[in-house]
Parts: sequence; C-alpha cells; structure tokens
Amino acid sequence: MYKLLIADDERVIRESISTLIDWKSLGIELIGLAKDGSDAYNMIIDECPDIVLTDIKMPGFTGIELIEKIRKINTLTQFVILSGYGEFEFAKAAMRFGVRHYLLKPCSEQQIIDAMQAVVADFERARLHDFGGKRRKIERIIYHHTFLNMLRDCLLGDCKGNRLMRILARYEHLLDLYRYPCELIFVKGIKETDSRNIFNLAMGFYGEGNELTVVYADQNIYFLVRSGDIEKIYSSLAESIRICDCFCEVCTAKFQNLSELMNAFVAEIREASRIVYYSADVIFPIDKDENLHSGIQKEMAILFDDHVGIASLQPDSIRNSLAGINDLLSAKHFTISLIISAFSRIDVISIIAATEWIEFVNHASSVDEILMVLEMVFKSLGRQRASSQRNKAISYKIRAYVMNHLADSRLSLKWIADNVLYMNEDYISRRFIKESGSKFSDFLTEMRITKAKTLLLEIEADRIADVAARVGFENNPKYFSQIFKKYTGFSPSAYRERYGRL
Repeated sequence: MYKLLIADDERVIRESISTLIDWKSLGIELIGLAKDGSDAYNMIIDECPDIVLTDIKMPGFTGIELIEKIRKINTLTQFVILSGYGEFEFAKAAMRFGVRHYLLKPCSEQQIIDAMQAVVADFERARLHDFGGKRRKIERIIYHHTFLNMLRDCLLGDCKGNRLMRILARYEHLLDLYRYPCELIFVKGIKETDSRNIFNLAMGFYGEGNELTVVYADQNIYFLVRSGDIEKIYSSLAESIRICDCFCEVCTAKFQNLSELMNAFVAEIREASRIVYYSADVIFPIDKDENLHSGIQKEMAILFDDHVGIASLQPDSIRNSLAGINDLLSAKHFTISLIISAFSRIDVISIIAATEWIEFVNHASSVDEILMVLEMVFKSLGRQRASSQRNKAISYKIRAYVMNHLADSRLSLKWIADNVLYMNEDYISRRFIKESGSKFSDFLTEMRITKAKTLLLEIEADRIADVAARVGFENNPKYFSQIFKKYTGFSPSAYRERYGRL
C-alpha cells in the first residue's frame, strides 16, 4: 500500500476527497489530512507519505513552497496538485519540481482516481526496475561497511573476553552473529599483491553479488564464509591460486557461528602489522590508530547524545576530526563509520538514504567533498531529531493539559487540537497513540477515574455529583457512575464504602 496525505485549507474539500474515493482499491492508504502547508510539512517529515495531494493556496506554506522544501530532503515523495488556480506560472513552478499531475478545481472523482493510478503505476515501474539489483547492492554495501567497522573495533586495544562480546553485541541487529555455522579458510605464505589477485579472481568465480568477506594480514589471506558456501569457495579459491601460480598452504577451521569465529579470528590477526579488508565495494587497510578511533567515537557520542543535541555537532568539529587523517581513504572510512552508526541507531533513516550517503562518500575526490556530504547527513539527522523532539513535546503538552483541566467537560482531543495545539486532530491522535501506546480517550478516562478515586477517599469527601463535576462529568453524574463501575467494578458509593475504611 502506498501512503497518501491530503493537504487543503478548505475542510469540506479535504474531508470530501478523503471519503469520496475507495483508496484501498487503488492500493493506497490514507494516512492523514493536513489543514495548511505547515501542518502538511510536519506530517510529511513524520510519516513519509509516498503521495501528497495538495492545494496551491494555503496558510503556512503554499503548495509550491511545500514541494520545494520537501524536494530538498526527499526526492521520492510524489505530489499531485489540486487547485482552483489555472495560471501557467503555478503549473510551470510545479513542473520545475517534477510534479506531473496538476488538477483544476472543480474536478471529478474519476480525474483524481486517474491521477492517483498514474502515480501508483510510476511507483510500480520504478520498484520493479530498481528492486533487484539496487536492493542487493544496498544490502551488500551496508553489510561490508558494518563488518569492517566491527572488525576494526575488535582489533583496538586489548579486546578479548567480555569486552569483545560487548563490541559484537553492538552489531548483533545488523549482522547475523549466531544463527549460521561458519568456516574460516586461510591461505598461508602469500604476498599482498598476490592476495589481491587471488581475491579478484575468486570474486569472479564466486560471484560479485555475494557477501564474501576477505581479510589479508601479514602474508595470510582469510576467507570468512558460511558453511553452506564452502564448496563454492574452495573451487573458486583453488582455481585462483592455480592461475596466480602461488605456492601456499590452505587451512580451514569450523565454528558454530560468526560470533565464535570472530573470537578466534581477532586473536589470530591481532598482532599483524598490515591488515587489509577486501570486498567488491571496498578495499580498505585497517588502521589500529586509537586516536583516530577515539575521534570517531567522540563524534558518534555527540551525534546520539540527547542532552548535547545534534545542533552541537558543527562543521568545524567535523573538520577538526578529519584534520588528523592523512589520506582520503581513511577520511572516507571515518565518514562511513558515522553513517553506519546513524543507520543502526536511528530507525527513521532508510536503507536507501544511508546507501546514497555512502555512495556520495565513495565517489568523493577530496576531503572538502566529504565534508559537504557530512553536513548534508547531519542536517538530515537534525531534522529527524527535531521532529522527534517536537512530537514528544506534543504528547507531553496533551498529558499536561489533561491533568490540569480534568474538570472541564468539554475536554476532548478535538477540543485540544482546535483550541490548544492548533493542529490537525487526526495527526495528533496518531502521534499520541504512537508515543503512548494508548488512545487519547482511554488515557482521559483513566486519569478521570484515578482522580475520582482520590476524591472519593478524602476525609471530607464531596457528594458523588460533586466528585463527578470535578472530573469532567458535571452534566451527567449518572454516566460518571456507569463509567466508574465499568473501570473499577464498584459504584462510586460502594468504592467509598469499601476502601474509605482502610
């Protein structure tokens, strides 16, 4: 299902469109209605809709301004404009941002359906075209850079025993450390130049699309593979060695899982003076410089510290961290380490976004270009954090307002949306459920019943009708008694009688 957001400042229009069309039959899920451009912008940032049906003239941001702002951070969301303005300048501005569908009010239900079907068809064509090769490439890039980070972390300092297991645990959600039996194949007595030739030939025989993990360490080359792939690796490795005309010894060791293999492998290569990681996407010498590593960790700590905040991570700080790196390759790895950590810790970052950033870094020809990518990454993360903090603030404001106004019989989510937060009711309802795990109506009733229990047990307790009024049931004490009994199993009088004596 593709997610749809409707943005129009005319309530009748946005609600009519939302109910007029059977969205599910089009493969579309309607996720919300926005009453103006600002509301739409916030909802797009939070909900990441695939399609936005938007008006042109709205308070906050116009439709064109909304599209322009979103295009700077997200090129995947598709916009359909529904407007009463047919001027060519509006249409030309929309086309400049890639908008292909511009509907004039009044339009028919079928015209909206035709536009939506065209957008869905575009998504399907793109998905079918990109899914196979791009998805595999994305997963392979993420896998190798994650494994490289994990190996480097394990090689720093005297890392063994519980400390090593803690490092592996950081990567457990990204790498399958425990499910599959693994084998370590190592070729002894081989020059680094020959190791590269063997790796390239082995990749050719084995297939570049596979997660073949290869490490060179002081005249030994190691292949870390799942046990099910062992025959294929052996045949490709034997043929590669024969072609390279190398005289070397091939040994193997079996392990129950990747975690067990890593314990043995790290101990095996820890003292090596030269370690190089090989994959189809990255050939990277592993520098065990703890100063560089501590710099990366410092930036990560700032990046994910809620108390420090993303705004504290400035370009100058990044530039200083990169200043001590002597070569472009190491600078790239520093940057990719940050991106991988961001991807692993912040669930709103898509695998597509992480991979695009990594590809930008890999194609950078200077440290300045890398800095540009980093600034783009941190601006994006800053928006995500600001959005998250804003949403938490919304949930907090709702709870605080309820606790201070329990006696107000008008209290409802719609009333708070219209008179306190000035935001769309559907939007804050979804945010409240997502943040708290419960519906607003359930939360409100629970708070009212909790307050009523306290009032009923006070020494100088009021009459039942007065208690009802003090928790928002002023006009209907009988309904208060029904709700109270439903939640507690006792009528208000019976509750006071039973627990007031304790």
